[in-house]
Amino acid sequence: MKSKLVRSTWLEEQGRRLDCHPYLSDAMESTSVLSRLSATKTPLRELTRDGMAGIFYGPRFARSYVRDEEHGVPFLDSTDILRADLSFVPLLAKPQVQARAELMIEAGS
Repeated sequence: MKSKLVRSTWLEEQGRRLDCHPYLSDAMESTSVLSRLSATKTPLRELTRDGMAGIFYGPRFARSYVRDEEHGVPFLDSTDILRADLSFVPLLAKPQVQARAELMIEAGS
């Protein structure tokens, strides 16, 4: 069983929500730390082309990975996107990519 300290101020900020996800995911601690930073903070929607429409929310689907580049396309999942080293990126089977045009990223976007 996972337990965590939940500050009463977090409950107040979240409208007294009692579902545990925001508290156990470290989202509240991260938000608190970021709010204390003196650096300029700009919402992501203000930094993307077309605001919220410029933020990609990838679909959830069963993935078929392959080992050979002849049969696959490099695929960045939500974890891979945050990596600095992209020397190893899994390959998604080409038929899956061809069936989901929204998975392709255009150069310069």
